[in-house]
Amino acid sequence: MSPEGNDLDRIFEEICNEAIDPAAVEAAAARVRAGLPRAALRTCAEFQALMPDYRAGKLPAARALLVEDHTRECAACRKALAGEGKVTAFIPRRTASAPAFRWAMAAGFAALAAFAGYILWTGIRTTDSPVFVQAAAGALYRITPQGSETLQPGVEVAGPGEIRTAGNSTALLRLRDGSLVEMRERSSLSVAETGRDLTIHLAGGNVIVEAAKRRSGRLYVAARDCRVAVTGTVFTVNSGIKGSRVSVLEGQVRVAQAGREQVLQAGDQYSSSPAVGPVPVAEEIAWSTRFEQHMALIKEFAALDQQLRQVRMPDLRYSSRLIHLLPPETVIYAAVPNLGKALGETYQILQQRAAESAALRQWWEQGLGRAGMSRVFEELEAVSEFLGDEIVIAATLRPDGKAGNPVLLAEVKRTGLRDFLLDRFQKAGVTDLRISESLEALEPAGRGKAIIYAGSDLAAVAGDAADLLRALSGGGFAATGFGARAAEAYRDGAGIIFAADLERLAPQREGAHANFKYAVVEQKETGGRTDTQAVLAFLGSRKGPFGWLGQPAPLAALDYISPQAGFAAGAILKDPAAIFDELAAAGEMKDLAEGESKLGIQIRNDLLASLGGEIAVAFDGPAVPVPSWKLIAEVRDANRLQWTIRALAEAVNRHAAGQNRPGIQLTEEAVDGRTWYRLLKPGAERFAEAHYTFDNGYLVAGPSRALVEQAIGFRASGHTLARSAAFTSLLPRNRYADFSAMTYQNMGSSLAPLMEALRPGGLTAEQKQALEGAAAGAGNPMLVTCYGEPDRITVATGGNLLGLNPANLVRLTGPLASLSTLMSGGKPSQRPARAPDGHWAPYRGGN
Repeated sequence: MSPEGNDLDRIFEEICNEAIDPAAVEAAAARVRAGLPRAALRTCAEFQALMPDYRAGKLPAARALLVEDHTRECAACRKALAGEGKVTAFIPRRTASAPAFRWAMAAGFAALAAFAGYILWTGIRTTDSPVFVQAAAGALYRITPQGSETLQPGVEVAGPGEIRTAGNSTALLRLRDGSLVEMRERSSLSVAETGRDLTIHLAGGNVIVEAAKRRSGRLYVAARDCRVAVTGTVFTVNSGIKGSRVSVLEGQVRVAQAGREQVLQAGDQYSSSPAVGPVPVAEEIAWSTRFEQHMALIKEFAALDQQLRQVRMPDLRYSSRLIHLLPPETVIYAAVPNLGKALGETYQILQQRAAESAALRQWWEQGLGRAGMSRVFEELEAVSEFLGDEIVIAATLRPDGKAGNPVLLAEVKRTGLRDFLLDRFQKAGVTDLRISESLEALEPAGRGKAIIYAGSDLAAVAGDAADLLRALSGGGFAATGFGARAAEAYRDGAGIIFAADLERLAPQREGAHANFKYAVVEQKETGGRTDTQAVLAFLGSRKGPFGWLGQPAPLAALDYISPQAGFAAGAILKDPAAIFDELAAAGEMKDLAEGESKLGIQIRNDLLASLGGEIAVAFDGPAVPVPSWKLIAEVRDANRLQWTIRALAEAVNRHAAGQNRPGIQLTEEAVDGRTWYRLLKPGAERFAEAHYTFDNGYLVAGPSRALVEQAIGFRASGHTLARSAAFTSLLPRNRYADFSAMTYQNMGSSLAPLMEALRPGGLTAEQKQALEGAAAGAGNPMLVTCYGEPDRITVATGGNLLGLNPANLVRLTGPLASLSTLMSGGKPSQRPARAPDGHWAPYRGGN
């Protein structure tokens, strides 16, 4: 180092070590105190001396903040501040609540009760789930608060504690639902149960999971930095200090991390951190004692998927003979395609592949074969060969005005149906059914008993002969208004149809619900995509709340919402002032005048008349520490609306001042030609602050200015939710160019942090797990759109959640999911059966 550098170091050292005279320090402090007289408030008496000026609003802002901060921490001063006046909320005095407000409160409580019920239903209580040790190579032990214990194969592990494998050790565990978990060396996990869900808490290490097929609930793997949701899938999770890696061997999994969710298919891989690089799946599972089995299954499913894609599902139907056979008294009509041929082809492919592959054969025998689906495929294919392209289920009105039992109808295209059914029922031991080839013989022989009519060109099944005869008493249904609407579903091609005549099924109705006419639900699959549409029609024009929905139009408020939004909802309503007039005419605004006089505004003319009918809300960003909410509302008169907001804030502040309470702070600031507004409630912990501005005819609001600026930026750039591929891919295919309302959710795992942010004090560990289960129950990203017309409301969704494709048929995730329960004779087993010695019986697959 140069001499100059040495001199500089010496000077710095002398400055740092210089001794300062205490008298000089005290003199400097005295000069500061002299320049800031009474800046320091030390005692309660000094704070209380300022309270009269605080209540009168005469204190400078800095002093007022000091008083507010002190009274939040000091109970004595808080009481002193409130002691000279009664502290009450601003509520207009009246003897009874206005009906509109009572209605709003009831709706709020109903929504709260529904949410609470849903959480309770999913199971708010989390318990440790028992685990069965199926195999272990090396040392396997459990760590509990009392110490550690060695685990041997064949034992059931119950109660709290972590299960760990030692070095050079592996283990195979079976969970309560039949899922298998293979643990690599030096891995640690525990298993918890919440409602219908199981969660593997992976503290660290590597596991391979064969998730059992389920008809309800899910299996989760919670690693340190991500969470995997599955059912009926084979995958691996490798969790370490650098991060986690998820690899999918078969099926589909959903990985959630930091409020975002990603769907992985077979062969895909996900890393929670850039520091954890990808590796071949074969390398990821090379340690497994079942490596060859896993690799064989991966190859087989890849080949199986390609073959199942070639299975042709039933064509859309453009006409129906059966609908013309039903009488005018028909009040319920449902129609589905004959799936026998598609089921047969699917089953043949599965049989062929299973015969050629031991791995696929074992998967079939442990899964769908055990559930009885072999018999389902065989029986449905066999009986379908006698039937036409469509199966219809209908119900007619009985003479007493009540709906009769459903009747199943199908055309017969092959002779021998009666003999076939007699043979099948005889083999099954069924003796209490009657099969007749003559309609004339039905009534005397089969009244009051389940009966089958097997004619030369028509087959029918009913629980009562009288219902069957009434359904076949003559045509005329398609000529009625309701029947014509059901028949209209065939015009553009029909898949599944359900229609109900609400006018005759429930004629005793009052109020806004009195003019229901009918409901029709249609679902069809085209190009590998399923579209669902439901229509609610009215007698005349829509009334009440159903009439508030506007007709389809561009919902431009969505332009302020990003493609990453977890939830968004928007609607186009009729004129808000007109809705107010409708409520007032119905007597719902009787006590409003008193409240308006105290507020100093007119709700209709000042507030509602300033607004348009378009509104959108969203959660669009981080959930903590404050949820990133957005509110976008169409504005017709921004100046009048801002005057109304200011008047409301002043009214609240006048009342608060009279009650010795801080009011609401409304500030505004002009920046680069735009005016920003801020509403602040001092002392409130959550939702205490809102920022908003007016942009392009809309009020855009959020918890921070940065979030509102982002929203405006999204609109300017065109990078918006409504233009994103995730959104547009879910749009239903129909004749509408716009919609009247929509809801979109892709919450993933963000529900738990969101609810934790909303709830003071946060959530307990059990509540967090329960909410994660509830969020997972929301399933895939979903878009529901709504269309209002003068005499009807149409609701539509697009996606493959209920598609009748071969993959869903095999995985039991579509409409045939309940058939395995039917074939197994009742409810699904909640746990594997126990062997006579008390241990669980050897694993034979999922449900």
